Amino acid sequence: MVRSFLLCAALALLGTSGFAQEGVLGKKGGGGGAPKGTSDAPGSRPRPEAGPRRGAPQEGRPSRVNDGRLGQERPVPNSGSVTSKGRSRSGTVRYGSSNNQAPGREPVVITNAPAVGSNGRIVREVGREDRVRAGHSTGYRSGYWHYDRGWRDDRFWYPYYGFAVGDGCLTSPFYYYGHVPGYLQYDRVRFGSFGWSACTTSYGWDSSRSRLGEAVDEIRAGFLRGDADYFDALLPRGSWVTVEIDCESRYQVNGDDFYDMLRDVVESTRTVDYRVLNVWRDRNEATVEARHTFRDAWGRSVSQRHVFGLRERRRGYEIVYFRSTQDRWR
Repeated sequence: MVRSFLLCAALALLGTSGFAQEGVLGKKGGGGGAPKGTSDAPGSRPRPEAGPRRGAPQEGRPSRVNDGRLGQERPVPNSGSVTSKGRSRSGTVRYGSSNNQAPGREPVVITNAPAVGSNGRIVREVGREDRVRAGHSTGYRSGYWHYDRGWRDDRFWYPYYGFAVGDGCLTSPFYYYGHVPGYLQYDRVRFGSFGWSACTTSYGWDSSRSRLGEAVDEIRAGFLRGDADYFDALLPRGSWVTVEIDCESRYQVNGDDFYDMLRDVVESTRTVDYRVLNVWRDRNEATVEARHTFRDAWGRSVSQRHVFGLRERRRGYEIVYFRSTQDRWR
């Protein structure tokens, strides 16, 4: 609990330095770093593909990046469970429902996510219920507002979403992304004294062909190219990810669950930019701070601040921590 509080405080202080470093840390156009299959670091993990970098223009595979800098022009269609039942890593999608609210004239404003207590229950704070503003309605999120009015729940990759506040659901890592569900089922997570200590040594990832430079580049390329394949090695099967939302809610989720939720965000979001603001490294751990800018279902430009905690294993770096907050320093 203390370590997590110190992390939030440290990132709040160090985060402002990211804008001074964007000329260095955020200058890369497309996926930079070492080409797939190459590395200066001995024992670098084998790449899942040989030849051209994943997501790069290839024969028979058009690029999903409009100019190598701004991300995809449109959300990547998710074949999901409609045509590919059973292909999700965490289970089989069988919702058979539609909780798509479809964006109306009045844009929805998502303010603060509901906090999750140490017992796993959503904390309902008196006087702080105005979490979603849409016309005269107030309260926590219910359903989602997808770009596609005909979108149905079965088209998501993750099979264990919740669609409204309730005792059986917890706040999702991607609650602030209004086009995906805001909750996941309670029995998919575990609770304990989880946290992440922020690393403090600045690291120039963009000029490094090391394992860490490659891992940071894969995170950035995954969002910009709308391709979750970049996260395969970063989220191996059997792993666990500590999730934190607004420094208030904390739990651990299996790596397969996190991968499928991340896939829904990466492949369906109308990304405008993904800017790495800071990278810090201490021994075999690294903290990555980034800003994800995208268009919501109403066409507004929205930004989220991401913090990834990486830990080096035998085959390379893995994601072991994730925090998402609204970007108030934009």
